[in-house]
Amino acid sequence: MTTVRNLLDELIETHTCYGEKERGKRWAKEITGIKPDSGAYMFEGDFVAGGTIEVSPKEQIYLVHMRTGSAKYNYSQYQVIKMQADGELIHTGIKDDDDEKGWNLRIRDRVQVELDKITPDERKELVDVLISKLERMSFQELKQVTL
Repeated sequence: MTTVRNLLDELIETHTCYGEKERGKRWAKEITGIKPDSGAYMFEGDFVAGGTIEVSPKEQIYLVHMRTGSAKYNYSQYQVIKMQADGELIHTGIKDDDDEKGWNLRIRDRVQVELDKITPDERKELVDVLISKLERMSFQELKQVTL
């Protein structure tokens, strides 16, 4: 069941629970995979659109970016937030900033651990769908299936 939410704002609000003041650019990206040799673009996935969107509540991982600090002294903060199967957003404890180069490398392995936790569920869903489709096929149709 999908729900209508302003997911970007919810992710930013979850990110800013520390009371930091937002300054300028902010975005969130669903992390669906990691390409280790891709530098700052190693985290694969689509950016979360602003405004109201339809969201399927399922386990997902998001990378949230926000500029914080004063007008003169500001920096980027990155935090990884997980959506639970019921749609609740929770902190993973994975966060870093751009005070030093390499924030993406510092969080990469911990993000992979979080991705590995949700991947088996998605595979099970896919297997269930495939089994359901195979059960409805006739013997003749099954003989024509190639793997």
